[in-house]
Amino acid sequence: MEGSENEDRIFKIVRLCILPDVLVYIFTNLSEEQRTNSLNFLESFFGTSIENVARMNDISRLLHHFVLNLYPHRDEALAGLCWLNSIKLKYRGPKPLNGLLLQQQPLSTQFHTEAELSYVSSEELSLFLQKNLCGILAFFDSRLIDDAYPLEERRRCLLSLSFFMDLVGGQPVSRTRAKFVATLKLCLRYKFVEPKSVVQLWSMFLKMLDRDSLVELLPDIAANLINLLPIAPDYVKKALGHIFINRRDQIGSSLKQVFFLPELSSLLEYQPVIKEACPWLSLCVSSDAYPDPHELELPPPNDFVDLLTAWLGGLEHSSRNVRRYTLASLVDASTTKSSNGYRHHHHRCGRLMQLSRLVARALKVYRPTAMASSTQEDAPDGSCPYMSIRHLLSRLIACLLTSLTRDSDPEIRLLYSKWLGAVGAIDPSRLALIHKTPQNVPTGSIVAALSWGRNFTYDLIMELADIYMRAGSPKQLNSTALALQELLRLFQIPGSADGQDKIEGADGLLLGKELWSKFSANIRDLLTPLFSSKYIVEALNDDQAVDPPIFSRDDCPTYGHWLRVWAESLKEYVTNPMMHKLFKYCGPVINSDSEFARYILDPIALQVIIDGNQDGTSKLQSEITSLLETVADNNRSDRCTDKLPTEFLFYNDTNPASNNSSSFLSASWKSWYPLAAQTIFSLLDFLSSWHRSRSADYTVVVAAVAKSSDRRSDGAFKPTEEQKGRLLQLHM
Repeated sequence: MEGSENEDRIFKIVRLCILPDVLVYIFTNLSEEQRTNSLNFLESFFGTSIENVARMNDISRLLHHFVLNLYPHRDEALAGLCWLNSIKLKYRGPKPLNGLLLQQQPLSTQFHTEAELSYVSSEELSLFLQKNLCGILAFFDSRLIDDAYPLEERRRCLLSLSFFMDLVGGQPVSRTRAKFVATLKLCLRYKFVEPKSVVQLWSMFLKMLDRDSLVELLPDIAANLINLLPIAPDYVKKALGHIFINRRDQIGSSLKQVFFLPELSSLLEYQPVIKEACPWLSLCVSSDAYPDPHELELPPPNDFVDLLTAWLGGLEHSSRNVRRYTLASLVDASTTKSSNGYRHHHHRCGRLMQLSRLVARALKVYRPTAMASSTQEDAPDGSCPYMSIRHLLSRLIACLLTSLTRDSDPEIRLLYSKWLGAVGAIDPSRLALIHKTPQNVPTGSIVAALSWGRNFTYDLIMELADIYMRAGSPKQLNSTALALQELLRLFQIPGSADGQDKIEGADGLLLGKELWSKFSANIRDLLTPLFSSKYIVEALNDDQAVDPPIFSRDDCPTYGHWLRVWAESLKEYVTNPMMHKLFKYCGPVINSDSEFARYILDPIALQVIIDGNQDGTSKLQSEITSLLETVADNNRSDRCTDKLPTEFLFYNDTNPASNNSSSFLSASWKSWYPLAAQTIFSLLDFLSSWHRSRSADYTVVVAAVAKSSDRRSDGAFKPTEEQKGRLLQLHM
């Protein structure tokens, strides 16, 4: 008898596991009478109410599938969502949908909720969905990228997403804009099979954003819409019209962020708006007339600073599409199409030549006496416009050079090269404008000695927030959200779940309310949903450190992979409890974003040295030394006398005395080693700069403490025990 009861219990558990799919089917595919009979049967079978049965099961799974069925079963799925909300009220239809219901079919008129259920407001339903917003979008992401599901189901997923966005409302969409942007970028995978749906999803998102959120995302949204222009020109034009016409007054001067709008025939009606917002664009207009040589003697126009600022904003933007369109904005093109899209028309004075002439005028008018020998430049104070121009040009050249070494797309690399040629970065006199803070001898201070690194928590959150807003894949987005979720708790931000007890080693960091108050309102809105998010911390187990040299391993094929593995391995040697947790929570982002791995590498290496971990310091030194020796061994002039001076970059000879040419052609050399060497030099520069500054601080502190022992001293510095512990870190 007991065995029979156990079998019956197991049988019911198995049925319970498939119940979510059954319930969704009952709500969305059965008539009112059939649904009532089915629910009554389930209640009788399980011996409890259907609400209790649902609570015993996975509510989130039910929620996700009801949302997924908003198309084509809108009313039925809405009734299921209201039921899930545990409010026995009748939902009397959705609010109007912004005019963007995609390929809407007539709604079923057969379904009616029970008479005993009363009214559920759209606000109540919206609030219910907001609480589960991140999980629902993650579910959409998983469906959109899973090719195992039939294409037709994934197409319906696009349409359900539009209904869901409208149900949630504009304010939640604005607050979680980063998640929505990442999901919409996944929708771009279907731009050829559902161009209308994809464009209209972006258009709906555009219309729902509040003013500040729209301004923040304006370049990214515009660039993505322009990408869709060849496959859905009418819909893209209509969506862009919402920016340039409907919300033009609201956006105001921020329209200048879309200065890169291409001069295509389908977008000509928006060009006057762009020219009005960006009058400085006329400085780089192509001309068939011969340039006036006397013009080079004149100072640059007053608008040149605005032009440089706009270019820098586009070239430094985190969106690759924005950078590409910014680069292409100076490439002359006619409306006559060729195999690659547009036929280039060679003017006597093209846009790139105009750029070169403007740069020459700027440098000729204002050239400091020490410019030829100087390799550093102070940040401008705004009092001298030409100093500002030199500063902007320095940033422009640095940005172009850096981007050229990081972008793998040959067409974009060609555009970077054209810009560098126009700016004249290969001219040594102009290379003297390298954008770098001068390394003067630090003076040191007691305040700096006690507060160095205090703002690291703020800088780290801001760096992750930027990645979160610009994430291009679900992996990158979810790993960043997980890191932010855990760091907000670690940093004891008010409202972030239950927070955490103060951890040893956190004394010198900015935490809690003081940290939260430093963020702008937009950043706080972005982070607030992560207070209640439930990303699983399954990827945060401690990894095994990898023995150096890492760069020469067979499973380390790229520069980005080397950065990620090295940073992941190095963080395992951090012994400070607070910093160890901090870097561990950053682990998933390190694995998904090589640029973040480069950002976090410097603080990790510094913390390993500060903690005094001999094993970690030895591994750090070994990786640095091995890589530099490898690059140096290949830079021997006596080993490439019959070759081009740069051919050593493509070969490796581990035996300096060998005269065998076959050893010189060793396959162990990797093309990214020079870039890795630059990273090493940058890391050493960071560590050296920190050591110089802290040494100066320590000298000041020692003098102040010595003065405090003098009986005649009044108000001298007398460190507390906590401060003494902090100051001991300076004496390395």
